[in-house]
This record gives sequence, C-alpha cells and structure tokens, in this order.
Amino acid sequence: TGHQTDDNKISVIDVNGDNEDQLGIRGYKVSRVFQTISWVGIVSTLGALRLLFYWYPRLHLYATHKPCSFDEADSLLLAERNDKRVIGYHVKRMKILNPLTLSEAEKLAEGKVNSQQRRSKIEFHVSGGNFKSLESVKVFDFKKQRYVWNPECLTFDRLRGLDYEMPVSLLTKKDGLSMQERNARRGIYGPNEITIPESSITALLFKEIINPFYVFEIFSLFLWALEEYYLFSLTIFTLSLASVVAAVYQARKTQTTLRNLVESPTFVEVHTDGKRETLPTQLLVPGDLLTLPPAGCILMCDAVLIHGTCIVDESTLTGESVPVTKTAIWREGAVVGEDIYDERVDSGSTLYCGTKVVQSRKNGREGEVLAVCIRTGFATTKGAVVRAVLYPPPLDFKFEKDSYKFVACLAAVASIAFVYTVYDKLRKHTLIHAIFYGLDLITIVVPPALPAAMTVGSMHAQARLKRRSAVFCLSPRAINVAGGIDCVCFDKTGTLTEDTLDLWGVVPIENGQICQPTRDPSTVPCDSHLSAALASCHSLTIVKGELVGDPLDLKMFRSNDWILEEPQMDNESQFDPPFTSVLRPRRQAELRTTVGVVKQLPFSSDLSRMSVVCQNLTDGKFTVYCKGAPEIIFSLCQPQLVPRDCEVTLQHYTQKGYRVIAIAYRELEAPWFEIKTTKREDLEWNLNPLGLIVFENPLKPGCSEVMRELHNANIRTIMVTGDNLQTALSVARNCEMIQADKSIQEIRISSLACAHSPLTFTSVTGIDINPVNFNEKIVENLRIEGEEKSTGTDRMCVALTGETWSYIKINAPELVSNILNQGIVFARMSPGQKQQLVQDLQAQGFCVGMVGDGANDCGALGAANAGISLSDAEASAASAFTARTRGVHAVLAVLKEGRAALTTSFGLFKYMAAYSLTEFTSVMLLYSQDSNFSDLQYLYIDLGLITVFAYLLSHGPPSYGALVKNAPETSLLSRGPLLSLLVQLGIMGVFQMAAFYAVPHSRNYGIFVISSVQYVLLAFVFFHGPPHRAPMSQDWLFIGTTILALLFMLYLMFFPADVIEKLFDLKSPDKVKDRLLVLFLILANIFSAIVIEQILRIYATLPRWTDWHLLAQRFYRICQSHR
Repeated sequence: TGHQTDDNKISVIDVNGDNEDQLGIRGYKVSRVFQTISWVGIVSTLGALRLLFYWYPRLHLYATHKPCSFDEADSLLLAERNDKRVIGYHVKRMKILNPLTLSEAEKLAEGKVNSQQRRSKIEFHVSGGNFKSLESVKVFDFKKQRYVWNPECLTFDRLRGLDYEMPVSLLTKKDGLSMQERNARRGIYGPNEITIPESSITALLFKEIINPFYVFEIFSLFLWALEEYYLFSLTIFTLSLASVVAAVYQARKTQTTLRNLVESPTFVEVHTDGKRETLPTQLLVPGDLLTLPPAGCILMCDAVLIHGTCIVDESTLTGESVPVTKTAIWREGAVVGEDIYDERVDSGSTLYCGTKVVQSRKNGREGEVLAVCIRTGFATTKGAVVRAVLYPPPLDFKFEKDSYKFVACLAAVASIAFVYTVYDKLRKHTLIHAIFYGLDLITIVVPPALPAAMTVGSMHAQARLKRRSAVFCLSPRAINVAGGIDCVCFDKTGTLTEDTLDLWGVVPIENGQICQPTRDPSTVPCDSHLSAALASCHSLTIVKGELVGDPLDLKMFRSNDWILEEPQMDNESQFDPPFTSVLRPRRQAELRTTVGVVKQLPFSSDLSRMSVVCQNLTDGKFTVYCKGAPEIIFSLCQPQLVPRDCEVTLQHYTQKGYRVIAIAYRELEAPWFEIKTTKREDLEWNLNPLGLIVFENPLKPGCSEVMRELHNANIRTIMVTGDNLQTALSVARNCEMIQADKSIQEIRISSLACAHSPLTFTSVTGIDINPVNFNEKIVENLRIEGEEKSTGTDRMCVALTGETWSYIKINAPELVSNILNQGIVFARMSPGQKQQLVQDLQAQGFCVGMVGDGANDCGALGAANAGISLSDAEASAASAFTARTRGVHAVLAVLKEGRAALTTSFGLFKYMAAYSLTEFTSVMLLYSQDSNFSDLQYLYIDLGLITVFAYLLSHGPPSYGALVKNAPETSLLSRGPLLSLLVQLGIMGVFQMAAFYAVPHSRNYGIFVISSVQYVLLAFVFFHGPPHRAPMSQDWLFIGTTILALLFMLYLMFFPADVIEKLFDLKSPDKVKDRLLVLFLILANIFSAIVIEQILRIYATLPRWTDWHLLAQRFYRICQSHR
C-alpha cells in the first residue's frame, strides 16, 4: 500500500488502493534551537505567534522541528492528496507501541489476564493469514485509521484485518484464539469501539472564537470600547455572540447525532483456548471466534459466518428494511490455499458491524452458529460510514475562496491606510493618538460585522427551509453551497422509487411457446411446476411469526396463495431435519400438493440467479427450481425449449419499465445423498423454462415533475445506484431522467470485444439492445460530446456499472473525463464507488448534490457539495440537509433556497465591502482636513443604516416559481460582481468628492449627508430580486425602511431642529443654495448608480467572446467527425 523515496525521509501511501487518495509523509524531529527561537517569538508578540501556529500547524512544525529519517522522527507531516492534488496538510505524532503500553481495552480485562498471559509481543495481520510479531512498532493514526511502519520496505502500511488476501480455509478453522494471541493483537488493533469525540461546550466555544474573523472582531470591540463607542460595540457583540452560539449548537447537535449512531458495548460469547467465555465487545480482535445466539444480537464487529445461517436486518447499512439471509462461507466449497476471501463475492456470508442478527439457525448436527471476526472498530463497515461523516472531503466553494481573497485585499488597503494615517497624524498628534486613528481606519476598511451579517442571511434561509419544506439543515453554510449546484446524483431505491415492488403478473411458457399473461398467479394450477416454483424458489423465512425476506420474493410468494411452514426444532437438537421449509397451497381441497425445500443455493450477484432443490412429498421426486435474470436463465435452458419470440416479449415489458425475471426447472433423477454433494453448476443446467415473472417498481410521487424542472434549469441529473443496470435504465426512463430524444450508449466489459480493448459499446433504445463492437467512431463521438462540461442537455449519454467504471479508470483513463460528462446511469456501485464518483465529478468542475436514504449513501452524501438525506438514520448524519417528507421535491426546495441564499450572500458581501470602502473614502477626506464624523454620526451610519439594511438584504425570500436556466454566480471575482462593485465604488467616490468641494465651509455636513444616502442607495442597487429571489415590490419592509431613511436625511438637510443638529454635531450651510446643490448631487448619484447597475446586469448576461469561440470550435469538430 505504500512506497518509500528520498533516502528514508518520504513515504507515499495509497490509502484506498486506487492511486487517487494518497498520503505523502515526511519525518521531523524536535530542534531545541528552533523551539527556543519560537518561544522567544511567542513571548515577544504577546502570544500572537502562538495563535498563528494554532491556525497553521504546519508552520508550527517548521518552526520547532527539522526534517529527518523516519527512524529518528517523532512527528510526521502528512500531505493528503486526491488525484495527485494536495487537498490538505496534517501534523501527527509518531507513537511507539510495545508490550508495556496498556490499551484502554486491556485495562477492562485486567481481571481476566494474569501475569503469565500478558503479551510479550505485538501481533498484526500482514496478508494471506500471515501475522507479524514484533516487540515494538511505530504507528500513527490519521482519520481514525492506523498506519504501521514497515522497516523492511521503509514505508508505512495501513493496518489491516483478516479481510485482506485471507484464504477461506484459514477463516473456517474452529480453533479460536488463545488469551496470549488476543492480548498481542489488542495492543495494536486497540479497543473494538467506534468512539465519537465529544467536545465540551467550552472547547467548542473556544474553537469558534479563535477563528481569525472573530479574533479581529474581538480586537475591534476592544478598540471601540477604549474610544467609548459602546452602543455599536454592544450591537456587534450581540450579533456575533448569536452567530457563535448557533455554530456551537449545530456542532454539538451533529456530535450527538453521530453518537446516537453508535451502539453501546455489549457482551459476546467467544472461544478462547478451546473454551467458551463471555467478554465485553470492546475486547474483540480480528481472528476471534464468536458464537451467535439463536435469539439474535447486534453485531459489534465485521465477521464471516463459517457455520449455520442467519437472518440479518441490514437496514442501518443499506437502507433496505427487509432482512436478508446469510449462509456459511464453507458451504460454497473452499479450496485450500486458493480460495481467497473476497468481500464483494462473499457478501452473502459477511456480517457487518451495526447490523442486527434477527435469528441464527444451525445446520443439522452442528452444535452452534459460528462467525470469525475480521475487522474491529473504525476498520469495520460501520466505522467507515462514521469516518465518512467525521471527515468529509474538503469542499472547494468559489464564493468562500473569493471572499477570503477580497478580505485579504481589504486588509492590504487597510495596512497602507494605517501607515499613511499614522505618518500624517504624527504632525499634530501624539504617537498613541495617531495609532488610534490608524486602527480606526483598519476597522472601517475590514468590517468586523461581516461574519455576523453573512451568517444572518444563511440563518433566515435555514429557518424558511424548516418551516416551509420540512427540510432540516445542520450547516447554514451548506445552503449557499447548494445555490451553485449544477449536477444532482440520485440513489434509486427509496429515493426515486418506493421501497417495495408490486407483482404485475406471470407470463407462462409451455412447450416452447409463450402463453397469455396471468395477472393473478394464484389461479395457476397448484400441481404445476410453475406454481411450485413461485411458492418455493426464494430465501424467505419466519421470524417471530412474521414472514421476512427479499421484497421481490415476498411479493412472488404471497401472490401464489401458498403457506410456508418451518420444522420446529430446538437449536441444540442433534438431528438433521429433512426440510428447511415445507410449502402447501392454502386452499384445503388441494392439500395433497406439498413441497419441501431440502437445499438452497443463495442468490449471487455474479451469477445473477438463485435456486432451490425441492422434494414433492406426494411422489418423492426431487426438482431444482431456478430464477434470475432472463438472459442468464434462458442460457441455462435447453435451446429448443426457449421461445423464439422471448426477446420480443421481454422487450415489451421492460420498455414499459417493468422488472422481469425468468424462472425454470429440472427434474432430478439422483437420490438425496448424491444431490446433497452435487456442485451448483451441475444442478443449474439443461433447464426447462417455466415463464417470466413481471414486477413493477412504482416511482415516488412527483419524480417526473422534479426531473423536468431540473432539466429545464440546465441542472444535470445522474442515477448512482447499487441496483442492476437494466432496472436502473428503466427507472431513469420512467422518471424522465433520460429524455426521449437521448441516445444511450451502455459500456460493458466483454471477452468478445476487439483484441485491443475489452470494452464494448451497446446502443440502448428504451431497453432494446443492439450490440455494436467497440470502435473508434463511437469513442470519437463520445470524446467530442464530452469535451466541455455537460449540462445534461447533450443528446448522447452513457450508462455503465461500477465494475466497468473501475476498469476504465485504471485501464482507459483517456475516457474518464468524457464519461463523467456524459454518464447518466451508474449501476452496481458500491458505497465507496459512489463517494469516489461524486469527487470525480467535482474534479471535473461540477458542483454536485447527492440525494440518498441509506447508510450506503453516507460517503457520497458527505463528499457532495450538498447532501440531501431522505432518511433519519445514518444518512442524515452525513448530509447537510435532511428531508422529513421523504419525497424528491425536497431537492427543489433546497436548490431554490440555495440560489436565493447565494444571491443574497453576493448582495450582502458587495454591500458590506462597498459600505466599508465608501466610509473609508469619507473618513480619508475628512482626515485630510483634520476632521472626522462625530460619535453619533458614526452610530447612525453603523447601527441605524448599515446594520438595519444588512438585515433587510438578508431577509428576502426566494422566488418560489420554477428554477430558471441562469444559475447565480458562484465567484465574487467574476466579471459581473466585480465590475458592479468597482463601478459603484467609483460612482460613490466621485460624488463624495463633489460634495466635499461643493460646500467647503461645511464639509462634514456634505460628506455625512451624501454618504448616508449612499448607504441606502447601495442597499437598493445590490438588492437582487428575480429570478432567484422575490421581487423588491413584495418586500414592503425594505421599501418602507428605504423611504423612511431618505425622508430622515431630507429632514436633516433642510429642517433639522437645533437639538438634533447639536446631537449629530452637524454644521449645516447657511445658504439654501448650498443645501440644494448637495440635494442635486444626491439625485444625480441615485440616477447614475441605478442606471449603470442595470446596464452592468444586462452586460453580465451576454456571452463572452471566449464562449462564442468555444462554441464555434466545438461545432467545427463535430462537422469534421461526420465527414
């Protein structure tokens, strides 16, 4: 998993084995000289340098350590990379584990471990069942995963459980571990716990307050307090405190939600030194042999079932509410030393942490149900889900990045202004007073109220989402991000479709001919093979009096009106039962027909089928019934018995969106003792087709309307599902994700493809499949269509499976970008592949939303720019949004609020930036005359105008009409927002200077009056209404406040009472013509600002020359390809 370079100083780890997520590691050791210099700097800067080190740990490492080899290192610098791009740096301490280090889990077991049994070495799994025992080992922990130093290869390897290259023959040994082995492994694997770090309120408050923006705000409040500027300071303090409290509340709530995902430790029965004992689940290590109780339990580790069968509720993991049957891995016949455990292949025998074993059942004379622990703690599947929530990939949101850049520019302006002001004021003032003047300018140019103002806007949107759409948002920041979404990925089951399937009917096949469909399968004669097959070919079982199993099997069985009974036997019985289940028709007159299931061959995703062997109790004959994908079942049937028009019939139903499976049978002549040992492939061949079973998977209400609105808004839609490809394509067609005019190319891996590539492109029209061999023409068309970022309007789309996608990423990387742009259905995707696809789309330039409902979607929900969960379970903890309505309409609500919030944030940011620079201009003009605003003038501007209008700008609701094609800007530094801000600043500056010189004897009056109107005017021009927000005409509060503010300024200009004039320290001009001149300047300012802003908005919507150039270039390439 890793390699070493640069003379034992740099190691690179391939985290997930895909060469995309990597850790670059470099060793460092403490330098006493560097440490001493750093402490001198910290003391001399009164702790400011330490604060900088807190914000930038890498800088702290550089300042106190020096590079060294890993043999000498005590600290490590980790460079986290994704797709060869560094996405973050982390500093970690190197730990040395040895027999003297006592883990928390071992302290719990001190009463059970005597002095002879204490470990003398540390033991961990390498691969292939081989364990390495060492007296000490160097490790470091990163994102809840442990990495071990490999002195032989001079690199770090991720600590693995027994899931890595483990022969099945070693897994199925029934010996268990000795106490010494368990202790040796526990020393490095640690306690079997998924612990969620829960910070105290004090720690969360400190972490929030120590943010650079709030540190600057604290500095500003302290400065204003020294200047006795109390009222505004109190207002900003109150707003900021509310913002901090809200952030701490959300952080605490998220921690609580995550802690609720993790089950409390319990006790489990394990085999130690050949004996049974009960231990706390925290003490489990990979290799422990567990006994699963008949009444079931909650699994606290990942394990492989080696004896018996289990009914498992995996709803917390997959989102599917129906229990599944798990069978022992040894029943598939492992070959010693060759059959390697593969979690994907052997998922039917793998038990996952956090899932519930509803019932365990032994097989015949085996005395108990046994499983081997393969992973513990955060290495389990449950742990991976929690890690995905705790450490989501960092989001690259342009608006935030640009806002930081803009604030940095403001800080640069403030620094220059500070130096100039101090230099200028030193002529007439003391150094202290000059510094205070300069610091005042800094707080004017970089507005301390900016974080509070931006937070208020998001909090309004958050409240509206909860009130109007029952959508809860954990992070208000995510609402802004949702406004930039241009691609939405949907899970299928439980998201686009209902959780259940409905049986439409059966289409019998008799003597090689397709018969008329039967809508009611209970009318099929009970003594026929078709009726027996419908009743027996499934994996249903009875748990606590209820029939449980796959929903498809449940619908099929219940439609046939048979009764299922299971032999009553005590779990400790030593007698082999003749049948696992007995089935008979419900109708009393036909009870003579009774079928017993003697052997079950579970469903395999690789084989796409499942089978049962039954015995008819009337004549004693054995029959194998097999059901699965039609193309697979018909390929196993006798060719002369397969109807010639079966493909036409299949197409007829699948084009309508039905899910179709085929069923077949074969009578067996062999006796039971031979059948029991017959291999699967020898049973499932030379079959006789019985018919097609047709199911319909109804869409959730409103799916098609949502897809149409997203398409009309140029928002791309993609299906990312674990279901099979044909079903996914059918659902995508039905919900209008795939539009009627689109050409679908299915990419497959085929051994029949051309020699230079195993890829084949298959044209899919509806579900009509016409194979076309892989050729350069199709690939070239794909490249041309996919060169620019797709908006979902392209006519050619691509569908493929997770297996094909993984192959292309490794072996055909030149197609990756094109498929990301043209892909519309990604089926058979694992949870990890879903998350990786979201990240790949982001790397392609998309702002991605993910909609899901299960724990298998957690990684993708956490990685998406905006995750929307339609479930209250694990998925809700990973996603920024949780919809309580369970409908996909929540997507539209989030996007509309997001677009409105992003538009609001742009307007607010421009307003706060323009206000600060406008006030900066005013103050600099007054400073030039050794004058300034009075305290009440400052208070009126800051509190009476800026605070009020910032709140009103953030208050506007979204436009609740349909989404429009033109999405809001996501970059502050794009031509539209930047040009608008700069031009408005220029206009304000020009008219301020005009007023400054127009009334030379009352310059404070001229600057105060015109600047006060400008703050109202800026709010007006930066108020963005349609298409993303409600128009200003509906915001009576904003209109009323604007009118009141302007009337008040007219009053101050022409008719101020003496007491008001004195309070504001306003020296009005004696001549009325001077006041009229200022009024004329104000009217000219208003007219020019509004007209020019409208012109700029029209200009911003026009295509740039480069856009026309790209369109022309693309058109030329398409023409060339069709010659």
